[in-house]
Amino acid sequence: MENRKLSLYFRAADKRQIKVWRELSERRHEFQNILSLLVEHEKNAPHLDEHWLSYLRQSLCVCNPNLLRIFLCDLGAYLFHVVCQLEETGARMATAWMHEDGIQAERDFYIKEDDHPIHSVVCMTDFYHNHTREIIMTNKKQRPSVAALYLMLEE
Repeated sequence: MENRKLSLYFRAADKRQIKVWRELSERRHEFQNILSLLVEHEKNAPHLDEHWLSYLRQSLCVCNPNLLRIFLCDLGAYLFHVVCQLEETGARMATAWMHEDGIQAERDFYIKEDDHPIHSVVCMTDFYHNHTREIIMTNKKQRPSVAALYLMLEE
């Protein structure tokens, strides 16, 4: 089994789509900065009653980025399934959410305006396509935790 590569992907419930998972391999600190902006927005959104849901994401914003693993799955239509795993001295935490990439949607809207400022903003699509690596399940160091795997399997 050592010589074979086993990538991480799941067949979605509708059996037509294969969910390919990739791990953010660089720019984790930049991901944390973007996440902190989203968490701050959630705290100020009057329609979100469950602020406790953002506590896990708040801890991801301030943790050591070297202890953070970020897994992304592109679901199409600017939608990403994000699973984050934080591991510190024997303790593990994993959380997940759906992320709508409004920045990429805006870029597509302003596609003919090369000088529009939206084209210089980093987005989830950039992370997924330019800064991720394949997850090799036969490599113990690359395997996500069991908790993260359960979150990846959720529909």
